[in-house]
Amino acid sequence: YSAEKLPRSDVGDYVERCVQSVLPAGAPPIAVRFVSNCQKATSIPPPMQATFCAAPGVDLPRSILYTSKALCLFQLIDGAWVMSFMLYTYEYGDDAPACNRGRVYLSYLDSVPYIQPYTCRSVVYKTVLAAYFDWVRRRGFSTVHLWSAPASTLREFAYICWCHPQHHATLDQPALRQWYSDIAGQCQLRGIVSAVTDLYASSFRAL
Repeated sequence: YSAEKLPRSDVGDYVERCVQSVLPAGAPPIAVRFVSNCQKATSIPPPMQATFCAAPGVDLPRSILYTSKALCLFQLIDGAWVMSFMLYTYEYGDDAPACNRGRVYLSYLDSVPYIQPYTCRSVVYKTVLAAYFDWVRRRGFSTVHLWSAPASTLREFAYICWCHPQHHATLDQPALRQWYSDIAGQCQLRGIVSAVTDLYASSFRAL
């Protein structure tokens, strides 16, 4: 088994180069690969169809197509390729209704604390996300949605990886929001993100 032998992609190569740029010289090799990239459809329940619309005067369809992707970061540690970070995203392209068109939903992300050097973990994870956001922006996507909701206990902390080391600390709600805010701020400074808002301000405050 070798992560390097998994199929490459333009976005994986781009994210990989960005991560390599923040790692110190002599750090173990990394590989960024898509391990899943498939077309799916989400069904819209009748109550939602009756309550919401795709655009003014336009009904929601019964289902909406999207592309589900899983992006993984591997590092060669003591001769073995170790997956240390993974994210699942849903990309809604030009064929989606107006309410979802050009939007990316970051569904899940997960990590295990094995990145080397250990002190680079946070900057590596943030770089992966910022690079992915930059890539989808270049492809014409306009909006990325993040859900900031940490697990309340380590026992519940099984988003993607089925278990985590006991020493793996989880962020509470304020810390996780600040972590995402830091990424958004860095992306704004680099011209990747033009504005940051939340669901209430963007969709419900005016009601």
